[in-house]
Amino acid sequence: MRNQHFKIYCVIIICVITLPILCTMINYCSRLVVHHAVFQERELSGAISVPAKPELSVEAVLTRQFQTNFEKYLEYILASRKTFTRVYNQLLYSVFRSTDNKEILVGREDYLFEKPYPAALLIEITAEEKTDLEQKIDRLAELGRRLKARGVTLVVRMSPSKAEYYSEYLPVAYSRFIKMKENGAYAPNWRRVFLDKIAKVDIPFYDCHDFMQKLKEEGEITFTKGGTHWSLSPMAGYINGLNAYMEGLIHKKLGRLVVTSEQVINGQMGSVDDSDIWNLCWNAVSVKPNYPSPNITFQTIPGNATIRVFTVGQSFTTGLVNTIYSTTNPVWEETYFSWYDSRVLMYNSETPTGIQISDTTEDFEQYLNMDVILIEFLENGTGETQFEFVDHMLQYLDQIGAQQ
Repeated sequence: MRNQHFKIYCVIIICVITLPILCTMINYCSRLVVHHAVFQERELSGAISVPAKPELSVEAVLTRQFQTNFEKYLEYILASRKTFTRVYNQLLYSVFRSTDNKEILVGREDYLFEKPYPAALLIEITAEEKTDLEQKIDRLAELGRRLKARGVTLVVRMSPSKAEYYSEYLPVAYSRFIKMKENGAYAPNWRRVFLDKIAKVDIPFYDCHDFMQKLKEEGEITFTKGGTHWSLSPMAGYINGLNAYMEGLIHKKLGRLVVTSEQVINGQMGSVDDSDIWNLCWNAVSVKPNYPSPNITFQTIPGNATIRVFTVGQSFTTGLVNTIYSTTNPVWEETYFSWYDSRVLMYNSETPTGIQISDTTEDFEQYLNMDVILIEFLENGTGETQFEFVDHMLQYLDQIGAQQ
């Protein structure tokens, strides 16, 4: 009996090794003949960088660049790799409730967290980092003053971090450290230093931390179990509060969002972001997000004016602008969104889901024609790309000032 089990085990091992190679060879031949692969697999969740086919040369071989590139290329085209990955991940989920994704934490009651967020909650900022951050905020204040002189309003806002509001669902290993932080045993983190410094400079700053905390305490789902971004639940309140805040700066009456329907549905995501890290975490055969998610629709109460906004920030801005432009008459006329100070997306009523208009954030003259420049920071820090934009904008203003 033991010998029979050993033979079965050997057959399985041989199949696992040979089938991917055989299927890959069949795909290679089929592409040559009929120009498409016979064995096709669904891509895994997450960002995908398709490796180029490596070029063979003596220099590439001697520097081992060919071997490295070929390894990446073979890994990508290897047939059945994605299927085996999903099967492996399914076993991890079904048997151990664990994940192979090293960037995601599986917390209590299946709450998921990307590691940088709880880390930022607990990491104490050093004296050097504190000085550096304060100097960057001084430059941010300088930009605000120079934009104001040109008739452009600068507003800084803060987006929420899941770990700040749902720390009780972090893995058990974090409990002792969270309790220490609540008892004041930790020195300030990045967020605390940022808030303390920005309160001392002349920068219009919009922060809804207390509002978000209140919603959560009232039972609203501000972050879903499998989402790293905020849900639709706080969107109307956040956007309306932001518009009310900006009205005092630009002296225009802006529109408001109202909720037209609202349901919390188990297993039906109100936003694609409500399951973004759920899909990344498991990447399995079938691990459906079966947790509650707010499903909300909005409409607009128009104001007597609208605005054009340029905003630079992180992925949390996407949920904000998608909500604004999900209505028939958006409360903002047009928005340019610089994604991490790189590519720029344009949103308006004709392109409500956004369309890329530039590969880089370099059209500073265009941004100076907007009513508001809105810079988003995230509660977990560190805002490097946002501060990079501030430096670039100041350099541009220096340049055109020297030419006048």
